Formats: sequence, structure tokens, C-alpha cells
Amino acid sequence: MVAIVSSIIYVVIIAYIAIIDCVYMIELVFGLFKYKNSEYLAGANLSIAILMPAHNEQDTLSRSENLLKSLQENSVRIVVVADNCTDATAEVAASAGCEVVTRRDSALRGKGFALAAGVDHLKDSPPDVVIILDADCEIDMVSLLLIAYRAVDLNRVVQAAYLFRPDMKGPTLIQISNFAFFVKNLVRQRGGARIGAAAILTGSGVAFPWRLISTLDLGTPNIVEDLALGVELVQREEYPYFEEGATVWSEASTLAGTQVQRSRWESGFIKTAALLAVPMVMDGFRRRNFKIFWMGMHLAVPPLSILLALNYLYIIFSLARFYYDHKAILLAICLILNVGIFISTFLAWAIDGRSYMSGSALLALPHYFLSKMSLYAQLVFRRRSVGWVRTERSRKD
Repeated sequence: MVAIVSSIIYVVIIAYIAIIDCVYMIELVFGLFKYKNSEYLAGANLSIAILMPAHNEQDTLSRSENLLKSLQENSVRIVVVADNCTDATAEVAASAGCEVVTRRDSALRGKGFALAAGVDHLKDSPPDVVIILDADCEIDMVSLLLIAYRAVDLNRVVQAAYLFRPDMKGPTLIQISNFAFFVKNLVRQRGGARIGAAAILTGSGVAFPWRLISTLDLGTPNIVEDLALGVELVQREEYPYFEEGATVWSEASTLAGTQVQRSRWESGFIKTAALLAVPMVMDGFRRRNFKIFWMGMHLAVPPLSILLALNYLYIIFSLARFYYDHKAILLAICLILNVGIFISTFLAWAIDGRSYMSGSALLALPHYFLSKMSLYAQLVFRRRSVGWVRTERSRKD
């Protein structure tokens, strides 16, 4: 009986790891190359509003004043929601010519509530398109117009590529983290789009037709409100579109900022995935809907460091099994999958990722891996707070 139970557990674990390995590799391989030039057909003039949630961002907004004024000169409204700020965020935004919504509510805190307040403000004079842009992000007019017109043309939510600016002089752990962010937000997004999957919302550089954003319940405390919102849209069959020709940039974070940011996002992702991945896969099967099915499959793939840890366990289990029964087939499958993950990730680095991570940074991968395992242990055992806090960025003055 014990042998049967252990065999079932082994098969379930190995099957799960093999499946998520395949999902990761499919998205990565299909997303390796950019093969089209994104264009938009400008029709009638659009009214565009940027909705910018901000928590203690006075310094960031001060450095972005020229960008904010440039956008306004191109007839783009900018609404800054100063949410529970203890600094001069509202005053700096107002001096830059932005519309300002000041929000104070110690109980209902978070980006979702700030977005809801911004949408309520826009209801008096609704634009055609609302673009969510974090206060510490920058977007050029070409990218902005591309996602705006694409949202109107498709009548869908459109997500730009949200990336950190490469920082080859930064600490190696930051380079590795930024490369992982590049893989998640560009390469895997691009791969998903090419197999017909819906885009994953990443929180900044997202264009919403007014008819959609005005119907969404944004005021939630979910710490990964962007991911949850994307899941909701897919379940409603309002599939987000990934626009690979548009980019939103943010400065690379500091070491401390990276730990806070990844703690917040990855803990929220894991909780969301645990709740929704399997139900969405089953719902996709039931409704014969590939986009819903693949969203569930995407959610089943954990952050890269956990994926690698699971594959290390996969190798250990396979070697132990081979030692026990001398059957090479399971060990061969394990090795093929691990080689595939290594090659596809290496190609992502070699083709586009070398500007994010130097070759020498590869030597720090064991240190990075151990630091991530420590982070996950803290999340599990210490139950650290991962609410909405301002992420420290490396300054490029």
C-alpha cells in the first residue's frame, strides 16, 4: 500500500513538473524572435488619459516633469492619484499641470483603490482610452499612440512590454533579476501572443477602452491587481492583447527595492495561481476555449527560481527511480526537459538578453538562487507584509 501511494505521489509530482516545463519552453521558444514591425492606423483623433497611481512619488514626479509636460502638449490628459501620501506628491503633480486626485483612507489602501478613484474622476468627462502608467515609469509618444489606437481598433485591453532599463554596471543579482523580468514580460508574452494566448497584464503601460475600464471593479486590496484583472478579463472573454512594438520603461531597482518588489509580486502570484490555475485549465477544457486554458497553464508556471528548484528535485527523483528500477525512460525525459529549459533560456539571453545580464553574472546564479529560496522561506514562515509600498529605484540623474 505504501509503495502504491508513493508511486502515485511520484507520478503526480513528475507530471506537474514536466507540464510546466513544456509550457515555459513553448512560450520562450515562440517568443525568441521579433518578426514584425508594429504600426497603427491613426483615424479620428482620440481623447487619451493617462491614469497614474502614486504613493509617495514626489521625487519621481519631479524628475519626470519634462515628460509629463511633453505628453500634455500632445493633448494627453494626465490624472495623478496621490494615494495616502505623506510627502508632496499631489503638489508636485499639480505644478506639472496634471489633474490630481488626493485620496486618504488608511483602511482601504492599495493600487486598486487608487485606480478606482481615478476612474471615478474621469467619469465626468470620459476619454476614449485610459492608459495606466505607474509613476516611476516612462513611455514615449510612439508607444503611447500605438497602444491607444490598438485598443480602440481591437476594442480590447492592450498591454505594452513593461521592462527595466538595462543596468550592466549594477550588481550581478540586479542584472539577473532584470533578465528574469525581461523573459517574463517580453519573451514569454511574445511567445504567448504567437500561439494565440491572451496577454498577461503587468500593471503599467496598459490601454483600456473606456467602455471596459468603466465597468471593472478596480477597488480591491489584491497585491497583484494587474494579474487578477487580466484573469477576470479572460474569464469574461475580453482577451487582452500584447503589443510587442510598444515599451514602457522603469529604472532598475536597488537591491533592497528588488527584494521588496519581488516579495510583493511573487507572493501574490503564487497565491493567485494556487487558487485559479487548475480551475482555469478545467474551465478552458469545458468551454473549449484555448485562451482560458492557456491562462491557467501560464499561471501554473511558478517564478523562474522556483521552476529551477523543482527541476533540481525532478533530477534527484529521476536518478533515485533509475537506481531503484534501472529504467532509463523517465530519467531520459527528465534530462531532455532540463536541457530544453537551459537551451531556451540561454537563447533568450544570447539573442536579446545580453543587454540585461552580462556573461560574468552567470557565475552569480547560485547566489541568486539561494537568495530567492531565502525570500520564499521568509514568505512562508514569517508571513511578511507585502502590501503596496513605493519601490526604490536606481537613480539616473
